[in-house]
Amino acid sequence: MLTLSFFLNGLVKKERNDYFEIADNLPFMTDINVALGLVVKHYLEQTLDNGVDAMDSTEKTFPSCTEIKADMQKGFQFWDSVMAGVKTLKEAKSISEVTYTMFVEADNWLQPKKP
Repeated sequence: MLTLSFFLNGLVKKERNDYFEIADNLPFMTDINVALGLVVKHYLEQTLDNGVDAMDSTEKTFPSCTEIKADMQKGFQFWDSVMAGVKTLKEAKSISEVTYTMFVEADNWLQPKKP
């Protein structure tokens, strides 16, 4: 987001010859980031189905993934860090009450679904 903001706000030279290098260094297209997002999405969808073992279903759906539970726990640790940052922003009055409430409600929904 920061890179995009720099370009959109005219804070960097736009006539460049290193666009590929910039794009290649962004974390959005690495397989692990994309794959973990898909795995977590599937897992959370499975938690909504009563009577389904969400972790078992996820492991069967993604047989080529190893250490799914450990990887998902890292993702949830990242979410916990995001929430700590959101709480700090709230205390500093840097985000609105509406935004803070949105994050808290999402966190309350997510906590019981952690593996």
